[in-house]
Amino acid sequence: MIELKYGYCHPSHITIPPGRERKEFKKLDELAASMFNNGQQVPIIITPSFILLEGERRMKAAKLIYEGFTYNGRSYLPDQSWEIEYKIALQDVSTEDQQKIIEIICNKHREQFTWEEDIRATEKLHQILSKNKPDWSMRKTAEETGISLHKVSDEVNLSKALEAKPVLFEKCKSKADALKVIKDMRLKEMMQEVARRGAKTDYGIKASSIIFQGKDTDLIQMIPDRSIYALIADPMYGVGIDSEMRADKQNEGMKALDDSVKTFRPNMELFAQLANPKLGEDSIVCLFTAFENVEWLNKLWLQYGYRMDTVPMIWVKPGSHYTNTPSIYFGKSYEFIVYGVRGNATLVKGGAANSLIFPIVTSTEKTHAYEKPLALMDELINRFCLPGQTILDNQCGSGTTIVSAIKRGCKAIGFEMNQDNYNKAIVRVSEALKAKDSGLIGKVGG
Repeated sequence: MIELKYGYCHPSHITIPPGRERKEFKKLDELAASMFNNGQQVPIIITPSFILLEGERRMKAAKLIYEGFTYNGRSYLPDQSWEIEYKIALQDVSTEDQQKIIEIICNKHREQFTWEEDIRATEKLHQILSKNKPDWSMRKTAEETGISLHKVSDEVNLSKALEAKPVLFEKCKSKADALKVIKDMRLKEMMQEVARRGAKTDYGIKASSIIFQGKDTDLIQMIPDRSIYALIADPMYGVGIDSEMRADKQNEGMKALDDSVKTFRPNMELFAQLANPKLGEDSIVCLFTAFENVEWLNKLWLQYGYRMDTVPMIWVKPGSHYTNTPSIYFGKSYEFIVYGVRGNATLVKGGAANSLIFPIVTSTEKTHAYEKPLALMDELINRFCLPGQTILDNQCGSGTTIVSAIKRGCKAIGFEMNQDNYNKAIVRVSEALKAKDSGLIGKVGG
């Protein structure tokens, strides 16, 4: 236990050592005014040789009082008679490590660190305590400092991640934000490992012959001409993927994707041009899209011989609606689906209602940020395709459309550029293929 002795001295008598953990000191003038008017509420802690252990912010505020300062329009004249109250630690402070331990623990319990300083301090504390002690553990650090084991573990691991990849945490305003980033990273790593293991199984190998990683305009050129019966997809547009993926793409040295209308339309025009000879003379197209693209997409596919319905289908999402500006606009509770047929292709469920009512996938069940319900894709494919026909999803995400195609008995091809989504799709399609061989495919998603 550390013994403490009270006293007062001039601020200039106390030495602030270099390399302290806390770097940011906000509202010093406010603290100085409070100390000047109300007295110093909490003493600083120093060594017997008057080296500061804890209370640097109060020391800096005392220096302002000594030199004079202004706060809220009031000028405080220099008061060179000001003395700062201290507590001297009379034992267990003979080494720099022991002094550092006191500094860190005091600051952590008073929550005076920024979140970045806080987690770095915990890692430093663990390093000091475990120095030359090979059997030391985070549990012992927790017991020694009175900090919970869960907190020590989280903060040490988070500090290491912050040091390794600071760009991942640039937008984090709190430790909770940063821990969520770590959680998401671990989920991605887990899915990558599951995919790697799954790819080595017979079903994984078969799934990797159905789903291909890469850009759709590159991969489509490898498809045999007139081999696709149906293009059923949810092309990326207006979902914020550009900002969401920027950090990942920077880390991979890749350019972030842009889903704005300025890039969506040229990309879709190029894909349609390349996909046209791959789609059968008798074929269908079915694409989810935003309202502003409905007429444009109809005109695009009309030039390739598709008879597009000028009145699109809509997917109604019961109980779900969203808007960024509720004071001006109502919440959006449905999505548009444009579709058309070419040649002798016909609808399997002709005359069905053009509204499809299916609840969204809940956030706890999603494997992909913009995942469509499996039941919705089952219905769409059943309306357009017969068993044995080939379906292409050129931006397949986590593979929902591909799984629905397998359930229908169709042949399926999926393209996906994002590595994380590709891994998830491989896992889901592997499971669907296994269920099909086991005679349980009808229960998938049921």
